[in-house]
Amino acid sequence: MAIKKSDRQKVYEKYNGHCAYCGKEISLKDMQVDHIDPLRNWDKSKTNEELNSIKNFNPACRRCNHYKRADNLESFRETMKTLHERISKIYIAKVGIDYGIVNIKPFDGKFYFEKITSKPVEILAQEYEICFDGKQWVAVEKFPDDGTFLARMEFNGYGDTPEAALKNITESHAEFDKCLRDI
Repeated sequence: MAIKKSDRQKVYEKYNGHCAYCGKEISLKDMQVDHIDPLRNWDKSKTNEELNSIKNFNPACRRCNHYKRADNLESFRETMKTLHERISKIYIAKVGIDYGIVNIKPFDGKFYFEKITSKPVEILAQEYEICFDGKQWVAVEKFPDDGTFLARMEFNGYGDTPEAALKNITESHAEFDKCLRDI
């Protein structure tokens, strides 16, 4: 499937020029567009339109895209969780371990895009109303007016620039997530 140049650029910018899986910096020309939910949609839960939308695309380095293949995210995660065991069985890797040259550790179960605390500014800009209050930029979370939220947590960000206000939002979200994990 051919992807428009403008869409490739949007996918590339999703994680600021990094592979969504391993986090390695990649150039636009070397980036491969990965389908988060693969085109080989075995469970048929998504339409072709959904599978080929930007929401379903992640920037990937060649190695991650090749290794993930037609796996969905959870299958790929399980494959990565046992990678250290498979590597440790290779003779040359054992030699490297014996000499202290190689240190193999298990995958922690989180991909790069799950580890970074900030969402891309483009995504945040869709979720927040940005305005200038006379002194500073304010980012206020948008909520539907149809009563669909039973409860809501407001995150407002403040800063000297619209980008700084959005960055402040991501820091607030990260602190809130940490509090939830500590409960």
